[in-house]
Amino acid sequence: MIYEYRVYEATPGNLPQVVSLMEKAVPFFEKHGMKVIGCWTPDVGESNLRFIYILEFENMAHLETTWQSFKTDPQWRNINAEASNDGPIIAAVYNSILEELPI
Repeated sequence: MIYEYRVYEATPGNLPQVVSLMEKAVPFFEKHGMKVIGCWTPDVGESNLRFIYILEFENMAHLETTWQSFKTDPQWRNINAEASNDGPIIAAVYNSILEELPI
């Protein structure tokens, strides 16, 4: 298994909208074969504008095909477009692909 660690940095004042959008995204992740390990917002740390989540995949090919399928889903594209009608709600996206170590 591999894991994708993703961080969305909200534009100022828009973290609640990012959280709402991601609540809508989770069923689409699952529909396209992604497993959500968890979602977080920081209480303490370097930024209180972040939405963090981790997804599990079988391998890189699974990651690539599920993301492609998700991004081209017409229903999801409509939801995502509506979320930014008043301007961008996400300023930056950071991600890392993590491989579990047998420690």
